Order: sequence, then structure tokens, then C-alpha cells
Amino acid sequence: MTVAELKRLLRISAEDTENDDYFSAVLPLAMDHARDYCNQDFRDADGNDDFPGGVRLGIAKLIEYQMNKAAGVQSYTLARESTTWAASASGLPQEVEALWNPHRGVYFV
Repeated sequence: MTVAELKRLLRISAEDTENDDYFSAVLPLAMDHARDYCNQDFRDADGNDDFPGGVRLGIAKLIEYQMNKAAGVQSYTLARESTTWAASASGLPQEVEALWNPHRGVYFV
């Protein structure tokens, strides 16, 4: 997965480079998080990244969530505007979990 693909998934113009340094830094971390959560390597026979579509979309949603989330805020209300970030017990946004859960591998203890 590349920064260019991430920007397409997040509907950010290729010309908008304001967050490219941030994306370059967090994209490998989010991909590693997806691998850990799903207990799968997601690499093809040549060792290249091979994330299924749902996992790639979940990676993009996780990065979007982290960009827009104020640290430690669970709910925010100002006048008639209210924002709540729904996170599951694992700390992941529920939308990301829903995208990644079908790709989870068996984990033996």
C-alpha cells in the first residue's frame, strides 16, 4: 500500500501534499497493526504486500480516525454539534474491526 493509494481511499487530492509526511510515517505502522490484529502476513510469494481490499480500506480508516481524533476525547459537544468516536474493546474503531475481522487468522496460545 502506498501513500498515493491511501490518499485515493481517503478522497484526498494527489496535489494536496500537506499530510504526506504524516502518511509516510504512519502507513507502515498501520499496516503492521493490521498484520498483528489479523494474525496474517499479507505478502505474496515474492514478499510484496498483498492486503485484501477490506484490510486496505481498514488501514485507511484507521489512519483517518487517528488524524481526526483528539487524544483522550470520547465525546465532544459544542452547541448543537456533537462528536463521538466509537471504539471497540480493542481500542480500534468499530468500522475498522468490521473490515478486518473476516481476515483474522487462527491464533494458538
